[in-house]
Amino acid sequence: MALTLSGKGIYLWIADRALPPAVCLSKLREASITHVIFKIADGTRPFGTPNTPSLISYLNNHAPDIQLLGYQYLYGTVYRDKTTGKYTQNLSLPSPAAEARYIAGLLTREPYNRLAGLVLDAEMEYEHFSPVTRATSYFAALHSALPS
Repeated sequence: MALTLSGKGIYLWIADRALPPAVCLSKLREASITHVIFKIADGTRPFGTPNTPSLISYLNNHAPDIQLLGYQYLYGTVYRDKTTGKYTQNLSLPSPAAEARYIAGLLTREPYNRLAGLVLDAEMEYEHFSPVTRATSYFAALHSALPS
């Protein structure tokens, strides 16, 4: 299913830095925000804070007109050495399919199952070592886990 975003959006990387939910919603309305993107996964690891799910739930319940989306950073078995800056393939890291299965599992649980969509961030790690193969593997696994 295609999702079309229009209007102004905001990306919340760390929800604990946001205001209390009611105040946050008031500020979103003042700024005419139409969609909010929450970072919820980093590869195959959860990302967020204890307040992320409660803020998503609050906004889902009190602002059905604001689209809420999840965000996942993808690595796809590629590691960047912070000292040298070089990228290397490390098959002991989670695969693109594992990243897809992780997010699919997360999206079946409250409150994430009520998100309007998912934003994927496949940067430098996906640009090295067969990016098309990595993307194909990710989406095949995601579609298999979440056919609808």
